[in-house]
Amino acid sequence: MFLNGLKAKSIVRKLTAENINHSPFTTKNKLRSIGIIEEASNRFDRSKIKMLSKTAGIKEEDVHFMSFVPKKKKEEKENATLFSAKDIGWRGVLKTPHLKEFRDRNFDLLISYYATDALALNAVSSLTKSKFKVGLQRDLYDTNDLVLAVDVNQTDLFIKELSKYLEILKIR
Repeated sequence: MFLNGLKAKSIVRKLTAENINHSPFTTKNKLRSIGIIEEASNRFDRSKIKMLSKTAGIKEEDVHFMSFVPKKKKEEKENATLFSAKDIGWRGVLKTPHLKEFRDRNFDLLISYYATDALALNAVSSLTKSKFKVGLQRDLYDTNDLVLAVDVNQTDLFIKELSKYLEILKIR
């Protein structure tokens, strides 16, 4: 229990350093890829991917997901789109190859589509390379460039609001 607290503090220190080093986005580039970090219990509505990709002006296959589960089951261990808190080590080190690949993909837009305050979700959101980060969680203003006050279950409203702000910021 004591070591878990120390591990959490080491991860928080790493995230603070990452957020300070996050460079602001530029509006010169068009969107080419989107990453979505979500909680497995409140997933982004997959039937809305076509609407999201149309809004962003990209292909559906350029939208990539990473889902957080509190604890992986045996059959979920090999699923490359799932991660748990055990996949993140001391100082925010990502332990699995699929998490490292997601982090290094350098998305044009990263969507943190969760409302839960879980250290593992915040860690992956902060560590993932992205030019522009959008989130739902109001407490993470230092991680996200834009925070939309939308409930997780309101996917249509989220996409509508995202479209509006992408147009205002001339990102798409």
